[in-house]
Amino acid sequence: MGILSDEMRNRKPVKIISHPHPVWQDRATTFVYAVASPLGSQGFLEQLPARWLSDTRAEICAIPFDCYGISLGDTVSIEYIENVPIIHSISEVSEYRTFRVAHQRLSEELKEDMFLFFRSRSCLLEHGCEVQVLSVAVPLKYSQEVEHYLTHLEHKVGYELFESADALPLQTYEEFKEMLWMPNTIYAHPYPAWREHINGSIWLRLDDGDSTLFDYEQIWVHRFGDGLAQVCCIPFVVTELCLGDIVLESEGEVRLVKKSGNITLWVWTEADVSEVMAESVQRLFHAGYEYEWVNSRGLVVSAPSLERAHQAETLLRGAGWENVVVGR
Repeated sequence: MGILSDEMRNRKPVKIISHPHPVWQDRATTFVYAVASPLGSQGFLEQLPARWLSDTRAEICAIPFDCYGISLGDTVSIEYIENVPIIHSISEVSEYRTFRVAHQRLSEELKEDMFLFFRSRSCLLEHGCEVQVLSVAVPLKYSQEVEHYLTHLEHKVGYELFESADALPLQTYEEFKEMLWMPNTIYAHPYPAWREHINGSIWLRLDDGDSTLFDYEQIWVHRFGDGLAQVCCIPFVVTELCLGDIVLESEGEVRLVKKSGNITLWVWTEADVSEVMAESVQRLFHAGYEYEWVNSRGLVVSAPSLERAHQAETLLRGAGWENVVVGR
């Protein structure tokens, strides 16, 4: 399960800044990508949860960490670079302005005062995983007041505390295309099973035998340190991994070190999903199974044992799911 191909070693691979806990996660239906600021040190692309408005327009559903010129709720125009949706421009500005706050060095008392102030001004907050920053979406009517508050706090602590998303214009792919390697297509998990445990993600290259359509699968994880991480989603294509497995990242490779005992079922239909089929999935969830929809006609289910997996198979087939494959 290698992450780095020979091609990627020759050209600098993309490091993706992700949003496992977007503030509008219930509204998001997809991911779009933005070129990160040249001042940022965390990565080249930021993966932003978004809601499709049309084939070429989307609404941003997260507060950007490392991309300037974009705010929560903005409507953006999309261009496809090797089948990856990249933000090309802002077509409609939202009612929010973005501030980034380096809050780690603040005392607990100052942090609490700051959070109370933000909440009193109807601000929305998003904490980064790979990026150690607090992103704040501020309603425009409070933006000047918030900026004055942060400036005063900055003078009080004596170091640079915050910056505005307006510091630089939106970066475009054309400015950086010689630096970037782009995967052609990506399997993403917009609704990972263990979303509450996530603090990062791993990108796994798919062999030709795994998929003829996608190059990479993004696996959400909880990182423990020392290269160890736990899988927090149900892999769609990487059949070697299951929900809860422990993996080790080292020198561009990922190795399975401990199995969770969970078993994955791949479930799909050639027709539309009936009400009875949808109800069977909910019955499994209430019985302690986890699941993720892959698309409108298929899903993956995680069972805690092989015996429970076969019980789920029987229930699903009885509800009309004609294709159920149990992993090993």
